[in-house]
This record gives sequence, structure tokens and C-alpha cells, in this order.
Amino acid sequence: MSAGAASGSVTDNAIFEDSGEYAEALRKFNKLIAKLEESCVASAIEVKATSQEVDRLNDCISRMEDFANASVKRMDGLAKREKELHGNLKQLHEDVARLKVAKTSVSGPGLGDCIIIRGLAEIQEESPQRIISVRRVGKPNPDRPRLVMVKFQSEEAKLEVKRLSWKLGGSNISIDHALTSEQLQQRSAQWPLIKAAKEAGQRWSWSDSDPVRVVVRARRA
Repeated sequence: MSAGAASGSVTDNAIFEDSGEYAEALRKFNKLIAKLEESCVASAIEVKATSQEVDRLNDCISRMEDFANASVKRMDGLAKREKELHGNLKQLHEDVARLKVAKTSVSGPGLGDCIIIRGLAEIQEESPQRIISVRRVGKPNPDRPRLVMVKFQSEEAKLEVKRLSWKLGGSNISIDHALTSEQLQQRSAQWPLIKAAKEAGQRWSWSDSDPVRVVVRARRA
């Protein structure tokens, strides 16, 4: 046996001379391995839990996106409906404006060719003669007859009859212009003038040609 070989054997044997020290080192090593395994298992569990949480969050985000898209579609539908309603409202305002113009008009198919007769007793059958139409205005009243609206073929035909209304003096029947709401307000503004004429002992009447103008005359001696 050579000297080198003998020396190596001696060294190797010297490393493991204390079997107790070797056993302690092995125990510590195994303990470290066990800790590493536990740490890996815990990390794997944590990674799995984190992955599950990520999946849950992704699912929640997906559902939120679906809800947001549906909300956008509903908002688009509401905006379209709102636009349609605005268009309908605008058309309604235009229709109301046209109706107001037609109501306040005193020419053509309005009230310019109509008169109102007060105090004319009602009968079972009432038919127009030499006029376009005759109709009662308002609800039946047992205390007094309803007004009668007479529509003539033209305003000139109406004025021709209106000028003869003085012949009804002394009766309970009177003839007047058919007035719009605006004309009634204009007449109301003339009452101070009428009151002054009465206090001065003067006669007054509404003009045959202008339904809102007051005509004042001196009383006959």
C-alpha cells in the first residue's frame, strides 16, 4: 500500500470518526428538507387559493361588463324614446297653437260669420232656414233657455241680420256677435266707458261691424 493511499484512508476515516456528530448533521438536514417541503406545500396552497380568487374576480369583472353593456343598450333605448317623446310634444304644442289661432280667428270658418241669440224659447224641433247651421250652446238649464248660435254663409249675411236686431227691442230676445275668449276680455275692458255713458244718461251699444267697440249716443228727447 502506498503512502498516499494510506493517507487518504486515514482522512476519510477521520471525517466520520464521530458518528454522533454525523447523525446530528443528518437530522438537521432532514429537518431543513421537511421545512422546505412544508413551505412548498403552503406556497402551492396559497398559489391555488390566489388562482381561485383571480378566477372569481375575472368572473365578477365579466358579469360587470355584461351589466354595463346591457345598461348602455337600455340608455340608448331610453335616449331614443326621449327623442321621440320630445318630437311628439313639439307636434302637440304646434297643434295647440293652431287650435288657438283657429279659436281666436274672426274670419272665414271662425266666429266672424256667427251671431248669438239670447232668450229664444226652445222648441222640440229646431231647423235652420236660409242659414248654414243653428245649434244650442251649453247644457240645458230649466231656469232659462240656452244660447242659440247661428252660422251664416258669410260675415256680410250675419251683419245684415245683426243690423235689424233693434226690432227686437222690448222683448226678451237679443242678438249679439259670437265672441271668442279674447274678444270677451276686450269687451270687459270697455265697461268703464259704458258706466260713464250710463251715468251721463247716454245710450250705448256694441258696434254692428266691430264686436268689441262701444257706440255711445245721446238719448232721444
